[in-house]
Amino acid sequence: MFDSVCHYDLSNHFINGHHFYIINTNFTVGVAISFPQVDFQYIKLNRETGTNFTQTIPVNSNIQSMLQVYNNGDILFYTNSDTGNLPLYHPGNNTITNPQSILYTDAQSSYAHVPYSGTGYNANTNTVYSFVVVNQTFDIGVLAISFNDQSFEYTSLTNRPINVTAWSSCYDPNNQTFYASLLLSDAVMQTAVYDTFNKAEVMLFNVSLDIDVDNDWFGEPFLNVYVWDSLMYVMVGADQPGYPLWIGVVDLETQHVKTIMQDNLMLLTDSIPTFSVDPVHGYMSAYGLDVDSETAYLYMLDMSTQAYTKIAQPKLYVGPQDFMYEAFWTSS
Repeated sequence: MFDSVCHYDLSNHFINGHHFYIINTNFTVGVAISFPQVDFQYIKLNRETGTNFTQTIPVNSNIQSMLQVYNNGDILFYTNSDTGNLPLYHPGNNTITNPQSILYTDAQSSYAHVPYSGTGYNANTNTVYSFVVVNQTFDIGVLAISFNDQSFEYTSLTNRPINVTAWSSCYDPNNQTFYASLLLSDAVMQTAVYDTFNKAEVMLFNVSLDIDVDNDWFGEPFLNVYVWDSLMYVMVGADQPGYPLWIGVVDLETQHVKTIMQDNLMLLTDSIPTFSVDPVHGYMSAYGLDVDSETAYLYMLDMSTQAYTKIAQPKLYVGPQDFMYEAFWTSS
């Protein structure tokens, strides 16, 4: 079985509008072993009132990622157990239809999904792309999982997990390119660019992010990247004060870095998802906490204009704390 080192995904979220739809995934540590079945919850949270609606998703395997959210609210998942699966979830009547499957072999048990990384999906070829680490060798790369061909294909990337403090990845369906990013201890972000059509890495680059970190800071950083209109938008923050919330953009042609904002807020990591992305309308969000005022803030970045808003949102909380979440926004 192919399974994840940490069974959650913080970069593959979706946002838009007034309601926050959340999928919880079990926080589990381990590689290539069977996990006890848990109930996965679909949660609809009203951003303005804080009220929520919850129902149990009738899925029989572990949800790794939300791959696609359709206009009618249906969600395509990637799940895994002894097989990889593409179930289509209908929240309206709480049913699963059209489950596609691929059987894992012993070879796939050597790959572990990278924590905090996004999973890509090409709807035309029905292929899932996962950022993975090879067990024992710690080589990192992209695993292409073709449901049409019932095949797996691994491609090694040249970046190496040395002095890494955070991970993230994203898939750009417009140019069929997968981006795998590592945040290093000196606030340098290293990104490998993988052409999924030609099945080859086409570029590796390092950029220095202009992040002001206290010398005595301790904690865990978080990284989120997303490519929109040939620009890579980056959000960085941490779970302890002293490491600012930083939002910036990287020009993929010149590797020029532009800081959009930097604020002395820690990230909220035990409530709604820390970072979310709307791939349809071009928004990213971050959720932080002002420790002094004990006020939570939701940052909404418009990737089309690079403008952002900061909104006090003290009611955005969903428990329990031992679950991580995937989410998207909608106006419905």
